[in-house]
Amino acid sequence: MNTKLPSGFLFALICCTALFCTTANAQLSTVFSDMFRTILGPSSLRQAGGQANHQNHFLHSDTVANDEIVPALNSLISGNVSSFPLSSTGAGVIYEASAGLDPVTGLPLPAATSLGPIFGETAKPLGAGKIALEVSYTYLDLASFRGLPTDQMQFAFTHQEVPNRATGKPDSVLGLNPNESDVITVTTDLHARAQIGAISATVGVTKDLDVGVALPIISITLSGTAKAVISSYSFAVVGYANHYFGGDSLHPVLQTAYPYNRTATGIGDLAFRAKYSIARGGSIDAAALLDLRLPTGKTEDFLGTGKVTASVWGILSKRMGDVTPHINLGYTRNPADFQSDALQFRAGFDSKFFSHLTFALDLQIGRASCR
Repeated sequence: MNTKLPSGFLFALICCTALFCTTANAQLSTVFSDMFRTILGPSSLRQAGGQANHQNHFLHSDTVANDEIVPALNSLISGNVSSFPLSSTGAGVIYEASAGLDPVTGLPLPAATSLGPIFGETAKPLGAGKIALEVSYTYLDLASFRGLPTDQMQFAFTHQEVPNRATGKPDSVLGLNPNESDVITVTTDLHARAQIGAISATVGVTKDLDVGVALPIISITLSGTAKAVISSYSFAVVGYANHYFGGDSLHPVLQTAYPYNRTATGIGDLAFRAKYSIARGGSIDAAALLDLRLPTGKTEDFLGTGKVTASVWGILSKRMGDVTPHINLGYTRNPADFQSDALQFRAGFDSKFFSHLTFALDLQIGRASCR
């Protein structure tokens, strides 16, 4: 039996252990609900002197935010983290008896082959009886969601409808009362970062079939300083503000800040992979890969989506001397709320420079929503 170990195995293992030992704070799923409730609730908004209690007039917007905005944001974060690309089953140093022994250590020398790709897959299987043990570390900085920068996301919250003083019933047209035109705009300034250490093992069951499992250990941090601004129509028209964060109605403070910084660490969604070689040895090698993500991560900490996610990949590659180009085309079925199915395309190559040095390039050049 041959064993394949990646370079820096011990260092990566230490990194994964450090991630796992990190202490987790409060649940991440409450970050946005706490933010909106604090800004829109009576603990932040002040009451205009001599006027009716205006502190609760945006609580209906807080309810809408928790019903619609918060679940969407939570799902976008957990979906992006859970779908991170695993390292290739073919990346690492292969140690074989045929390579001989190191005269100093007495251990097997690495075979003089390429160390393989990074995230992309080649069609060549490990081979029956071979085992690949891998540890990888990935750092994610989620800078945008569907093209919108996370630190610039803005949400506008409207005032509740004010009853007509004569009839005691809501007016048919929103905005007749100056208070109804007051709007609170919240900029989240979200910085979402994740550190992912994955420990994986792949076994060559037959000469054509490889089966593997990967256990991700994830640490996620959400931080920023949300800023809220009241566009006070009442202050501009009536001359005093009925909604403000500080000061008084004649000298109102119409903006406030909400700093937040929370971290959660734990086991993510377990990945199961199976790669089957369809053709090899001819003009091109071909294989198919099944990637299942099982719901083992805590959804309340964005460590998992709570649903089984399945991806199917078609793989083409061909070794040309010391260079092995590869093309991967995949389809991901994602049943999680607010998540879409996707087509993914990856292309790259790896090239052996020396026995211990490989240059590898993997590029994901397309991702299209399917529903």
